[in-house]
Amino acid sequence: MSPSHNILDLGLSDFNETWELQKKLQTKRILNEIEDHLLLVEHPPVYTLGKNAPKEHLLNFVNDASVIQTDRGGNITFHGPGQLVGYPILDLNHYKRSITWYMRKLEQLIIDILGDYGIFANRKKGLTGVWVKDKKIAALGVRISKWVTMHGFALNVNTDLTYYSGLIPCGIFECGVTSIKEVLQNEYSVQEIAENYSKYFIKHLPIKYHVLYLPVAGKVSLSHPRLSQAGEHNPSESQNPNPMQDSPHSLSSQGSINIDGSMA
Repeated sequence: MSPSHNILDLGLSDFNETWELQKKLQTKRILNEIEDHLLLVEHPPVYTLGKNAPKEHLLNFVNDASVIQTDRGGNITFHGPGQLVGYPILDLNHYKRSITWYMRKLEQLIIDILGDYGIFANRKKGLTGVWVKDKKIAALGVRISKWVTMHGFALNVNTDLTYYSGLIPCGIFECGVTSIKEVLQNEYSVQEIAENYSKYFIKHLPIKYHVLYLPVAGKVSLSHPRLSQAGEHNPSESQNPNPMQDSPHSLSSQGSINIDGSMA
C-alpha cells in the first residue's frame, strides 16, 4: 500500500499548541503509527527564535506579539495573521534522504505558486528561502529527526510587514521583506493560497492524499477523529526511492538536525 498524506487546515491557531501537535505527529510518524501530514495554519502575532538565534537580532517587538524560543534551525522570524505557515510531517525515507533536496523542494513549491499569480520569485545563492528581487517573501526552517520532518515554511500573503521592523529578518542585515499583497497591490485570502499550495504539494509529492479541514483551530489533539483517519502502512510495501544521504548535513538513523532558514 502506498503512503498517504493528511492535509490539515487548522485556520488561526496558537503557535505553542500547533508546535505540540507537530511534535506528537512527528513521534507517531517515526514509530510508523500514522502517515505523512501537512499542517496549514495562521498564527496570532509571535516572534520565534531558532535554536541558536542571537537574541540581539530581536530589536524591539510590538506589544501584542509574543516571543518564543523554538527547537528549529534558523534565526528569528515573525508569524502573524495574513501569513500562510506550513508544517510538513514527512518521512523522507519514502522520498529522498537528502536535506538539500527537501529544502529546495519546499522552495520550489512556493516559487511555482507565486508564478501562478504573476510573481517572479527565486532563490538567493547561499541563503534559504524564497525572494522577490532583494526582498524575502517566504522563510524556511526545519527540524529533522530520524529522517522525519517538522516545522517548515512561512509565506507572507497579507501579512502586516510593520512587525518586521522589530527584528533583523533571518539574521541578514541587508534583508528586506515583502508579501503577495505588497508585490501585486492586490489582496488574496490566506485560505485561497492554502488551497492552491495543497495542489502544488500533491503535484510535487505525488502520493495519495486526504484533505481535511478542522473547524476548531488550535484545539485539535491526536484523539481527534479526523487525525485518527491517517492509516498505518507497511514500509516494505511502499515505494522508497534509492535515498542518498547528502553532505555537509549528514543525519544518522538515530539523530536529529536543525536546518537554518529562520522559520518556525
